[in-house]
Amino acid sequence: FIIRNEFMKLSSRILLLILVLAAFLRFYRLSDFPPGLYSDEAAYGYNAYSILKTGHDEWGKFLPLTLQSFGDYKPPMTAYLTIPSIAVFSLNEFAVRFPAALIGTLSVLLIYFLAKEVFFGLEILALISTALLAISPWHLHLSRMSMLVGIENFFLTLGVYSFLKFTKNPLWLFVSATSFTAAIYTYYGSRITVPVLVIGL
Repeated sequence: FIIRNEFMKLSSRILLLILVLAAFLRFYRLSDFPPGLYSDEAAYGYNAYSILKTGHDEWGKFLPLTLQSFGDYKPPMTAYLTIPSIAVFSLNEFAVRFPAALIGTLSVLLIYFLAKEVFFGLEILALISTALLAISPWHLHLSRMSMLVGIENFFLTLGVYSFLKFTKNPLWLFVSATSFTAAIYTYYGSRITVPVLVIGL
């Protein structure tokens, strides 16, 4: 019992260190790297600012479920998630990228819990999975830009984790359904991946 308690304390400290590393890698000089906003980031930032100030997007649509933007009709979730950070930090690169960096960091924590479910509670495998995602170049890139796929990845992961929890507690089904729906409104590719995931689950 004493050994187990000590192991859990050590595990908690390791997890905390991994999360601190993940946050540092995602937030350090977030406004500067990558340099400059690319077109989609600027569009989401502008629409978030417009909705915050007027309730309408750049085309005058009230709380839209699709952003017309440059005529590419973007999913709206990223813009709505950016509204609070613009309200706090004003309209700048950091505010536009803040939701992606925060959700990217939370994804690292989420993968810890998902790995524990998948690997039958094996702490070491959960920590390894968490550490690998924390330093993954692919995930770092998506977390330092206002990228739809990075945010979608969080909702898909939460949907899968919640579904696994649902097998033990029916209340988790609502969280799973909400997460998968949010993924669809974050990145339109989820219109294909979500049904496939749900069927697989």
